[in-house]
This record gives sequence, C-alpha cells and structure tokens, in this order.
Amino acid sequence: MKLAAIDIGSNSIKTIVVDAVSAKSFTVLARDKESVRLGHGTLANHQLSPEAIARAVDTIRRFRQLAESRGAEKIYAVATATVRASDNANEFIEIVERETGVHIEIISGIEEARIIGLAAAHSLKSDSLINIDIGGGSTELSVMQNGLPVKLFSMKLGAVGLRNRARVGTSDTRTRRTSMARCKRHERHDSFARNFARK
Repeated sequence: MKLAAIDIGSNSIKTIVVDAVSAKSFTVLARDKESVRLGHGTLANHQLSPEAIARAVDTIRRFRQLAESRGAEKIYAVATATVRASDNANEFIEIVERETGVHIEIISGIEEARIIGLAAAHSLKSDSLINIDIGGGSTELSVMQNGLPVKLFSMKLGAVGLRNRARVGTSDTRTRRTSMARCKRHERHDSFARNFARK
C-alpha cells in the first residue's frame, strides 16, 4: 500500500511517500522538505500569521500533488509544537483542508515523542536506546526497550523558541539579562530530562 506522510513543524514542512509492504517494511518512493518558518513569531504571540499560513498552504498543496503522482492511496498530515501553541490552530486546519483537501491532525508532545521513538528504534534496530529530538518549537525524549516506548517526555523548548527568547543581537542590556534568565530556566528543564532518561 502506498502512503504519504506530511510533518508540519516549526521550521519546515516535510513529506515522505512510501510503498509499505508491512508495518516494518517499506520502500521510499519520494521525499521533500520546504522551509516555511511557521514558528517564527508564532511561539511568541501564539498566532500563525497570514503569510505563514499561505506558505504552508502552498507547500502542502505541492506535497499532495507529489504524493498523488507516486500513487499514494492515503495522506497522513500531522502538526506539532507551533500549531499546538497557536490560538488560531483550528482556523489554520480549516484553511489548509479547504485549499488543499488535506486534513491535519494536531498531535500532543507525548504522541510526537512516541512516534519519533518508534522511528528511531526501527531505523537503528537497537534493543535499548534513548532518543532526543530537538525541533524548532519543542524537544522530545524517548526511552525505548525492544522497540517499544518505556518513557516519553516532551518539553516546550526548541531552537526557534530559544532564539526568540534570547533576542540575539539586542542592544538593550536589561532585555538581554531577562532573556538569558529565561533560557537558564529552560536549561534546568533540559537537565531534568537528562536525569529522567537515566532512571
């Protein structure tokens, strides 16, 4: 069965089209990636901008065409941290579905960690692993044993969010100090995640 997946992240939107023989065996038919930058500004004000939505619509429409050209029978689209944090997430989903015909599911941080962990376990074929995925809007940690999740954790800490908080290049000393304090609080969360993984 030919399937397509679309991953709507904070920095980029990615797609892959596969011919799946079974749950653990598939052939990649096509893959693509587009830098849409949904999270830039969104993580600070909790609103997806009209410009970002338009870029996402164009990209998802193109990815649907790619999937159909490879004979995909189903398209699964998921959105992660940036859309989870957006107050206008429902509006975004409605616009995308109306303009492209692709339905988007917003997944939780824990579900994101589970899916990432399963993918890592399948790819690495390891009996035991700890996977840390640092995205634009969040970081997911997955502890896997024999291909199954043992512990899952998700933090609202990502590359885009940290950059927004740090306000790199600002000339205001007070702003810089406040921003660095915020980053240090997130570093403590990161330390907690590392300790969590050792248990």
